[in-house]
Amino acid sequence: MIIEKATELGMALSNSDEFRRLQAAKAAMDADKHVNELMEQYTQKQDKMVSMLENADSEGIEVSAIAKEIDDIQTELVENPVFEEMMEAQHCFASLMNEVNRTIGAYIGKQQFRLLWKLLRLFRLRTLIPFKFSENFSGAKHICPQSLPQ
Repeated sequence: MIIEKATELGMALSNSDEFRRLQAAKAAMDADKHVNELMEQYTQKQDKMVSMLENADSEGIEVSAIAKEIDDIQTELVENPVFEEMMEAQHCFASLMNEVNRTIGAYIGKQQFRLLWKLLRLFRLRTLIPFKFSENFSGAKHICPQSLPQ
């Protein structure tokens, strides 16, 4: 019975507006060469910065220059409509999943639920994009159907 209900939940989630929006946003982002180039540059610059910080011989000026380049790329990504839609779609789907998880947690107990949620995060089931920004995108609109007034 539990597996059947989980299957039903999975099917309902995959048919939700939030999931369909996320899939469409991901497809648009995958098709956008400029966004993919920016993401690749961002990852390369981050790796370079980590390498420089690990190297005691690195100059502070060099590190600052790389940090500025990373900030510039991040700004360009955040201002890109395709990337912005991906972030908003991801936020909406994450909000839906959080609500589902809170509902389940209310019935199985908070401590057991927190352990389950930590395990899920450990296996990166909540993360849909392979990198994180240092900012929280508080400037984004984050308009989700469930957050609109009823």
